[in-house]
Amino acid sequence: SLAIAGELFELSGKSKSGAGYKAVATLLSSGYAYNKFIEICKAQGGFTEPQKAKYNEVITSQVAGTVVDIDNRRLAKLAKLAGAPTAQKAGMKFHVPIGTKVKKGQPLFTLYAEAQGELKYALTYLKSENGKDIVRITG
Repeated sequence: SLAIAGELFELSGKSKSGAGYKAVATLLSSGYAYNKFIEICKAQGGFTEPQKAKYNEVITSQVAGTVVDIDNRRLAKLAKLAGAPTAQKAGMKFHVPIGTKVKKGQPLFTLYAEAQGELKYALTYLKSENGKDIVRITG
């Protein structure tokens, strides 16, 4: 978040106390940070936008509340079952970081797979006991 980045700027001496948030916001809105990112990518072999696999499933919230925890280990296993990282287009796009207030039915993440069977395999895991509460929401 901008607030954390601002705090880091202040702690590192890149900006004066209380001015970190504004400094970070300026770097982002001016395009400087993005251009620097692209420059680093090019130096490491190039930058391409990630492509998304043909098969996907939007996973939605079953309840209204606030996202309070994400089990990254099980989330990574879910992506792996969908074919990531071997299948370059497989994986997921996460829509709600911790602290997000969600409504019932709101998308939490989208799962992508290059093969229909891999998507089905990942969804079976998600519906199992091990797949429950990967994204924990409290009301």
